[in-house]
Amino acid sequence: MNGENEVSYHFVISKSGEIVQAVDIANTAWANGTNNTTGDNRNNQHSTLAIVRERPVNANLFSISIGFSDMTAGNPSPSQLTAVVDLINHINSEVVSLYGHTIPFTFNNIVGHNEITPLTRPNCPGRSRQFNLRGILTISEFAQDIKENVRVV
Repeated sequence: MNGENEVSYHFVISKSGEIVQAVDIANTAWANGTNNTTGDNRNNQHSTLAIVRERPVNANLFSISIGFSDMTAGNPSPSQLTAVVDLINHINSEVVSLYGHTIPFTFNNIVGHNEITPLTRPNCPGRSRQFNLRGILTISEFAQDIKENVRVV
């Protein structure tokens, strides 16, 4: 957790592809904060995702957060993209074990912060330009690898 900013992720993937779990999946991480306060830039109604707009609670309470560190070029490194495939499989296994629920591997379930809180994080993930996680799945050279190797339980 970044105490100064009060931000935490369930998982962080280093530039080299190392995965570190910072918050247990059964607990709440604080990376996707939304609210229902009128006029607040983090209001659920600003989200591009129906699942966030329709729930009158903080998105941290129903999401699992993955952070990519050291994205100096504005995009995850090839090692980070490879690691996220393994991590998604791990998360699915853990959620099934803990809650008996499968997270479907769809564009509606693997999203960027920019889709949850677009007014406060329009370029997240990514520093130098807008980078959408859906782009990883559709246009990167790793798309086929992800499609072939992510196991939906």
